[in-house]
Amino acid sequence: MAEVVRAFPPGKRLAEADVDAILREFWPDHCQLRRALVERELLNRKDGVYWRVG
Repeated sequence: MAEVVRAFPPGKRLAEADVDAILREFWPDHCQLRRALVERELLNRKDGVYWRVG
């Protein structure tokens, strides 16, 4: 998961479509991966915008 998280620049806010494009590089089921990152509090989201935690 650490490698995936590093693909997201700290402080940058991304639309869900942009997050999905990044995640597809790592795993075919990008939705599952996105949910896992949010559940593990590695990504935050609000109103369809995502950002890296920490």
